[in-house]
Amino acid sequence: MRGLYRYLSPFTPDQSGALSVLFELGGLVVICDAGGCAGNVCGFDEPRFYSKKSAVFSACLRDMDAIMGRDDRLIEKTGKALASFPEAKFIAYIGTPVPSVIGTDFRALKRMAEKQFHLPVVTCATNGMDSYDKGEEKAYRALIDTFACGSGLSSAEHVPFAGVWGATPLELAAPGSAELIRNGFTEDGVPVVTFGMDSMLDDVRRCGSAAVNYAVSPAGLAAVQYLQQKYGTEYYVVSPLYRTHGKNAGAGSRPSNADDSAADKTESYVSGGMPHPLTGPVLVVHQQFMANAVRGIIRASCRSLPSGAPETDVATFFDFAPRYAEQGDSRPAGEDEFISLVKNKGYRTIIADPLLARALPGFDGTFIPLPHFAVSGQLHAVRSEAEFLEPLYRELGRV
Repeated sequence: MRGLYRYLSPFTPDQSGALSVLFELGGLVVICDAGGCAGNVCGFDEPRFYSKKSAVFSACLRDMDAIMGRDDRLIEKTGKALASFPEAKFIAYIGTPVPSVIGTDFRALKRMAEKQFHLPVVTCATNGMDSYDKGEEKAYRALIDTFACGSGLSSAEHVPFAGVWGATPLELAAPGSAELIRNGFTEDGVPVVTFGMDSMLDDVRRCGSAAVNYAVSPAGLAAVQYLQQKYGTEYYVVSPLYRTHGKNAGAGSRPSNADDSAADKTESYVSGGMPHPLTGPVLVVHQQFMANAVRGIIRASCRSLPSGAPETDVATFFDFAPRYAEQGDSRPAGEDEFISLVKNKGYRTIIADPLLARALPGFDGTFIPLPHFAVSGQLHAVRSEAEFLEPLYRELGRV
């Protein structure tokens, strides 16, 4: 039955993806729910709550308020929350299943709040049913529409920089990955802003004047394409892994795994020695651009072997950009489709979040862990990018 998950837990929903983008920007984030969604977002779906603060407020909608669409009550509660957080730079309203079912008019809510509080208001009409990356896309677009300035900036704000989009904890390998990406680009002499982690609202304001933009996930791709449409900014799809991020990993219209030579730069993680072959065919499961990057590492590591690199496919449960896919790549619609994919293609090596092994109790091949926070949360979270890649490199015989 489509949509029935017997083995896997629910993946991170869209409202959590929206919050992940807004988390560090200094706004008051209002989750329009009865209380449960906000608890899940803060307690399970956002790892930075363990080390950082963000002003997140549950609307605590009561039955009749929700049924009757009493937006004035929501505005009143927002005012009380602002009283305890007067330094808020903006207000953000994030949708959940409740406003989706009753048809909340977020545009009207935005106008009411802006008139009442004289602050910028961002709205994300998420529904709690879509995956996290859809929420990220909506949050990015709302921020760009509300704050981005393509002109009228001071000379200090016009300092050339590169923007990296789609860089949230739900997309990257580990908590420090955004810093690694920035350091890697900075080595090329380009100041970098990672939108989603370690960025500020002022960075969003000047994003329209970026010299170039990079996408490290499909959600980031939607953002950079929108910025190109609005401001004509050139963009590239690149690997979300440190030292595999160069333009050769996916410049312009080419797929993000077009040049496997970029994967050679991952040698900072590994020692010498002959690589071990992986038994093919191989399936890599993660967000699409991360899985593409891992496939590039496999090919670069195995190309010196007499047998060459094994046949390797990519699969993702989340956004899938056909332009950056190869023949054999797929997007399973759910658990049953994933099980059928593995069975029908006869994969002998699977590289995926450990939670997915639950859905394959009869699989007798090699399963290599590749944690994805949006799939398993803190259950299999790693502390560093090196720890994220270590099982793969160990299987390849390169540690």
